[in-house]
Amino acid sequence: KPPNNKYSFEDILTIIQNYKNIKYFAVSNVNSPNDIQEFIEKISEHVSLVPKIESPEGISNIKEITDILNDEKIIMLDHDDLFSNLIKKNENVETFKDYMIDLKNFCDKNNIMMLRTIGVIFSDEETRTTQYIK
Repeated sequence: KPPNNKYSFEDILTIIQNYKNIKYFAVSNVNSPNDIQEFIEKISEHVSLVPKIESPEGISNIKEITDILNDEKIIMLDHDDLFSNLIKKNENVETFKDYMIDLKNFCDKNNIMMLRTIGVIFSDEETRTTQYIK
C-alpha cells in the first residue's frame, strides 16, 4: 500500500523474517487457493495469511481458500469491490445480498473471522489537502 508500494515479494519476505512482531499478511484479489499457494509456501509460520475476498468466485471458492490457511483463519471482505465486480460481469446486483449472507454464514459456521469495512468517515477538518489535491 502507499506511500511505498514498490516492494517485491522477496523484500516482503525479508521484512517478515526480520520483524517477528508482524503477525498478519493480507493478499488482495483471492479467487481460489491457487492465488495464495505461493504465499502459504513462503510466508513464515509466525504470520497468518489473510485472503481478501472481492468477487463472486472468491466467495464460491471460500471453503477451498480457507482450507489451506493455518490454524488462525481470517479473511477480509471488500464488499465495494464485490459489488463493482457484479456490475462489471453484468450479474444481477440483487445477488450481492445473497453472496454476503452466504459468506457470513460460512464464516460463522466454520469459526472464521471475517474482517470488513464498516463505513467511511467524511470531515471538513482535514488540513492536509495538498496531499490530495494538485
